[in-house]
Amino acid sequence: MERPSFLDQEPPPGYIAGVGRGAVGFSTRGSKFQQNNNENNGRIPKRFQKSNQFSGTDSHSKSIEELQDDKDAEDIFSAIDKRLQNKNKKLKRYKQENGLKYDKMADQFSDLKRGLMKITEDEWLNLPESGDITKVNKRQRLEEQLNRKMYAAPDSLLTEMTGGKTSNVSNVNLTKLTEEREKLLGKQLDLNFQEEEGQKSEMTNQYLNELNTLQLQMQNKYDNVEEDDVAKTRLILKSYRTSDPYKSEGWISSSRLEEKTGNLELARQLIIQGCEYCARDGDIWLENIRLHSNDIAKCKQIVTQGIRYNLKNVKLWIKAMELEKLCLNQKRILRKAIIKLPHEEKLWKLMIEKEDSPGELEMIMKKSVEMVPQSLGLWISFIRSLNNFKESINWLNVARKKLPKEPFLWIVELQMEEKFNKDVTIYKLTEILQNGFNCLIENGVEWDYRYWIKQAEILKESKEYDKSVEGIVSSVVCYKPLDHSELIKYFDELGNTNIQIIGYGNILLMEPTKFQLWQKLKQVCLKLNQLELMFEIYDKIIYQEGKINESLIKTQSIIGLMYCKELIKLGKNLKASQTINEMATICPDDLQVWLAKIKTDLLNGNHDMVKETFNQLIKKFPHEARVHYKYIKFLIFKTQLDQAKIHLKEYCLMKFPGNFIFYLQLSQIYELEKDYTSSHEVLKKGNDTVKDHYSIICINYAKVNEIFLHRISIARSILDRGILKTEGQEQELIQWNKIQMEQRNGNQEQYEFLIFENLKRFPHSSLIWRERILQTLNNMNSVKRLKTSEKRMIFQDALRATNNSSLILQTIGESFFINQPQNNVNNTLPLSQNDDLSTINKAVKWFERALKSDPRNGDAWIWYTRCLLQMQATPETIKAKCLSQVAEHEPNKGTLWLQTAKDIQNPYRTPSQVLSEICRM
Repeated sequence: MERPSFLDQEPPPGYIAGVGRGAVGFSTRGSKFQQNNNENNGRIPKRFQKSNQFSGTDSHSKSIEELQDDKDAEDIFSAIDKRLQNKNKKLKRYKQENGLKYDKMADQFSDLKRGLMKITEDEWLNLPESGDITKVNKRQRLEEQLNRKMYAAPDSLLTEMTGGKTSNVSNVNLTKLTEEREKLLGKQLDLNFQEEEGQKSEMTNQYLNELNTLQLQMQNKYDNVEEDDVAKTRLILKSYRTSDPYKSEGWISSSRLEEKTGNLELARQLIIQGCEYCARDGDIWLENIRLHSNDIAKCKQIVTQGIRYNLKNVKLWIKAMELEKLCLNQKRILRKAIIKLPHEEKLWKLMIEKEDSPGELEMIMKKSVEMVPQSLGLWISFIRSLNNFKESINWLNVARKKLPKEPFLWIVELQMEEKFNKDVTIYKLTEILQNGFNCLIENGVEWDYRYWIKQAEILKESKEYDKSVEGIVSSVVCYKPLDHSELIKYFDELGNTNIQIIGYGNILLMEPTKFQLWQKLKQVCLKLNQLELMFEIYDKIIYQEGKINESLIKTQSIIGLMYCKELIKLGKNLKASQTINEMATICPDDLQVWLAKIKTDLLNGNHDMVKETFNQLIKKFPHEARVHYKYIKFLIFKTQLDQAKIHLKEYCLMKFPGNFIFYLQLSQIYELEKDYTSSHEVLKKGNDTVKDHYSIICINYAKVNEIFLHRISIARSILDRGILKTEGQEQELIQWNKIQMEQRNGNQEQYEFLIFENLKRFPHSSLIWRERILQTLNNMNSVKRLKTSEKRMIFQDALRATNNSSLILQTIGESFFINQPQNNVNNTLPLSQNDDLSTINKAVKWFERALKSDPRNGDAWIWYTRCLLQMQATPETIKAKCLSQVAEHEPNKGTLWLQTAKDIQNPYRTPSQVLSEICRM
């Protein structure tokens, strides 16, 4: 900004600064007393004596006269004020003497003030504004004049429209005429525009479209801004700029306002003017560059000028670099910037990004960490760029001295170890990081396991440093101050990730008896389809240096049994058998290990080995009922019924007279031989002897009389006596079997009566509610088709009463899968022959809900598989959704399922084989 020329000139003669605006000079604290003395003495200050040096004594006499006039005026005004104060004294004195009330002017309006309370809000808001109301009419006249439009038309047109009669000109609709003319002109302009548009190039069209899009965006963004608001804002910003022109905020805001309103040229002018006032502010130069972004040459001039005033502004240097297209020019600008700002981290990072030469890059990185030693990013980039392990570790130690509280440098060391040594062990990485933990704590850094696990997750995403990830998680788990329960909760919140598997595995290596954690580990491995990782953890715990861990097996043999069970599910029976044999050698007195050995031998078909094992176990564990039960089960499977009966009669029933299972096994053997009378006698004896699990003996005793001996009344009386002897769940089970017996024998009235009676006794029983649903569906289908609303009501009542029981959910799914309910021996609903896929899909959803509620419900798996077969699902789908899931969950509930799974003639089938047999796959 140029200096005004008048500041360097001499003032004219007689010039007094500020006299034109009433200034009389400057005063001090002591000048007040001097002024009073001057007034009393009639003296004039020296600075005014020069201008009156030719006036002589006349000026002094004039000043005395003026002072006398001022004093007379003051006396007059003080007399007036005194008269006004005494104006109403006579009236007040008169009313007080005559006993009249004297009211002040304010008291005369008190009643009106109280009346203001009755005014409504609308009346108050509708009060007219104070001011000259005559201006309203004037404003209305001006608005009417502005709304008037003048139309020019030839007389011939008016004559034609009035039919040659000039007297009726008022019938001409000039507004309509003008609208038609505007439409005609618009069409003509559109045609001309289309002709010109067809001659333009594609680049021009694209440029115009971009401008139109930008304009529409700006218009849509600011279309709600009224003109009055813009004018007010513009006025405010103008006053702000005028009051303080050396602040860049006012200039930037004003230019942006003009830009938003479409005055781009004015915006540029304002920002240029602002750059003159605020040359030392980098933001205003950046705004100037933005407004001139369509002219690169102009932008370069602006940024050069801005840098001249702001050498320390990093943003301007970066903007100057961005304006250059050639990489060479960009590096040249960055070098200049680094010379001016050698300690700026951003400039060094940009220089590293732009450099292509490896030699130059290494020199730049070394220089950068020397100039900016507190920059973690520069240190990491430099260390990772080194190709020598020792050199990288040396520089890493230097970095740790500069940044002793930075934990990420220890992670970089793990990366360097894994990068240059592919055979590095997890143990070594764990040692390095735990040493880092101790160093950080010594330097006052608070240790937080969340930070380290978060860094492990980030490192895992790169898929380059798997050992480092495992080393980090292992170090966190093994660190002494940490509580594993808190860490397990944190791992649970991570979701299904590899970090979870590594974390759970490391915790189990330290505490292998956390059986719930084994289940969590298995679930995560299944979801990620990485079961091999779970077996790796098992191998690390069970085997050490290729040999089985005897100390662990002796104290925690259940871990080895879990391992063998998972191997069997995966189909690795031979490896499971090998492990079990080793465990049996280590733990010869562990019954669980011997029973697992028998199971694996049966799966492998080693029946002779199984018999030898049983002979050993009977001698070693003669008082264990389980051994004898499984031995009888094996003899029945091998069809050695006579030997089984002898062992039951001569040993088991004599040794264990109160155990119900041996009575059942003996009765089943007689049923296989079709000797139902002997079966009846055995169960009768059991019914009189057994106390535990009495309901099972009672139900089987009644079924033999009903089904095989056809003594229905005796069967009914057996169940009635059983009901009297039992209570709770056992009584509920007997009542349910009695309901089924009445249905099988066609006693419909008694069947329905028992259902309603037992719903009163057991309102939350899923077995009774299932019978209620089946009974209602059968009755409605026999008379008329069940309405959807009635069906829904029954389902809702059952679900509410049983708390969404898996059995009820399964029963509802069956109702969508049936065609006509039929009564049969098993009281199950028949397969549907209907090809309505929508109904099948509904059934599938209900069965999925049932399985989610209880995955060990075998009947739900059967119906779900039937639905998929009805929908013609592929074998791969059946295997993935049914067979593999059944093998995993091992169902043990359901009438249909148990009839096949507990078949005494073939009891050693896997769950997948049971499901395939029932569904005939």
